[in-house]
Amino acid sequence: MAETALWQDHIARFRQCIKDILHTSFPADAVPFAQALLLGDTSLLDYATDTDFKVSGIRHVVAVSGLHVSILFALLGAVTFRRKYLMAPLGLATLLLFAALAGFTPSVNRACIMSALMLLALLLNKEYDGPTALSFAALVMLMANPLVITSVSFQLSVASVAGIYLFRPGISGWMLSLFSDPVGKSLRQTAIRWLVTSVSITLSAMVFTTPLCAYHFGTVSLIGVVTNLLALWVISAVFYGIMAVCLLHGVWAAGAVLLAKAVSVPIRYVLFVAEILADFPLAAVYTRSVYVTAWLVFAYVLLALFLLSRNRKPVVFGCCAALGLCLALLASWVEPMTDELRVTVLDVGQGQCILVRSEGGTYLVDCGGDSDSETADIAAETLLSQGISRLDGMILTHLDRDHAGAAPNLLSRIDTGLLILPPAHSEISTKTSGEVVYAADDLTIAFGDTILTVFAPTYPGTSNEKSLCVLFDTEKCDILITGDRSGFGERMLLRNADIPDVDILMAGHHGSKNSTSEELLAAVRPEIVCISAGADNSYGHPAPELLERLSDFGCTVYRTDIHGTITIRR
Repeated sequence: MAETALWQDHIARFRQCIKDILHTSFPADAVPFAQALLLGDTSLLDYATDTDFKVSGIRHVVAVSGLHVSILFALLGAVTFRRKYLMAPLGLATLLLFAALAGFTPSVNRACIMSALMLLALLLNKEYDGPTALSFAALVMLMANPLVITSVSFQLSVASVAGIYLFRPGISGWMLSLFSDPVGKSLRQTAIRWLVTSVSITLSAMVFTTPLCAYHFGTVSLIGVVTNLLALWVISAVFYGIMAVCLLHGVWAAGAVLLAKAVSVPIRYVLFVAEILADFPLAAVYTRSVYVTAWLVFAYVLLALFLLSRNRKPVVFGCCAALGLCLALLASWVEPMTDELRVTVLDVGQGQCILVRSEGGTYLVDCGGDSDSETADIAAETLLSQGISRLDGMILTHLDRDHAGAAPNLLSRIDTGLLILPPAHSEISTKTSGEVVYAADDLTIAFGDTILTVFAPTYPGTSNEKSLCVLFDTEKCDILITGDRSGFGERMLLRNADIPDVDILMAGHHGSKNSTSEELLAAVRPEIVCISAGADNSYGHPAPELLERLSDFGCTVYRTDIHGTITIRR
């Protein structure tokens, strides 16, 4: 045990040494990508960049996987001139070290086991069979730890390679048949073969990984093939460049800095490509729309019929899948417009995020939950799935993390015309190009027949008591949101404002026993009370005392911890 701990300590020190070299040598804007590409450590990538990679379809570049091992393997072959008695021992040692530096993640383990089998086959003059090697690698990993099958990294790694082995030959053959005389050494023929190889690998890898990404991440990148074409060709050079910087730093630090500046140019190119393509309309679609989920199922049924057919027509399959997607997107965008009022209480765990659409106006009240990145993803994907790329307004009742923590991330993806904040300084205001209003006084906004009123805090208490309160007064429904105010704050609201009976009330402070008081319930007489609380949260929300009060007043109760995302249509 002591020897194992010592070995792990040496690896941790070596890993930290590499990080220090990257921080010392590379410009600040290139360090996060360099660290992610070489070590698989994405902790420095900001939310916007990580989202760009996910939406544009090249997130695998910054998650150390078989791509990185294959790049390293190619370098080993060049350095050793593919001499088996030199390449095999050096390669095995290098693969073990790289896997250790990458943290022995399932994707790296799978790639290293397969590469080790390739080295052994070379050494023993045996034939290497890719599918057999993949099966063996997966079996070894499952025998070592059966729970690895639940790892997203393992699933995606095995699925991508399996897709390449099964479908790449067919896709490549069909694409080559579209060109006349693709075999040769001319520049045109070389370009054709490169194009066919790149596209066929990407498409075949996506066959099995697309449903996995849809299930685990709720995202289906539609522009991934283009992004891979534009970006992947430079990744090998960047990877080798980063390694060269680390090696050069040991003998000539100034030279390493100069080389790092040169390597930063293609890094910025990859970041630029991901950012630009991720901003394209329909760069990705999201399974938060039931229609998109139905289209995905439809597309894979079509694929199964296509593969079983003797007379395969790829163009017909592609056209049918594209038509199905168009219909799914049309339904996703039009269906919400049929509601005059639509209130969506998003399930973000122990937090609050409420979307209100009324008469063409779209407002988001609060944006915080268990995870800042996941909450922003949930909100953004819900909006984009409904064809909304711009909010008319975002209102943050107060700046606690469970109400506002994800707002900066969301603002990096969704434009907002108006940002309404409590009367306190906040860096969130710098994240939007829209108008920022600090609600020191009550604020009224009218659109159509809807009147939106934001009630300013009237008592200098805690941040909870200083929560903004929001009232949507519409023809179809009145909605009241009180943030985290307790019974005292609610009484102050009732004393200073004329609050009508409401149809929908958001329970205060996620269902705390001290909020949504009898006085408030008696004054506004809500038909429906929504509670935004995380499942099995440590606060015990919603409190039994509150649930009893709501029962006494005859309220219909919906809870995100039980019902998930709540949608109310009028």
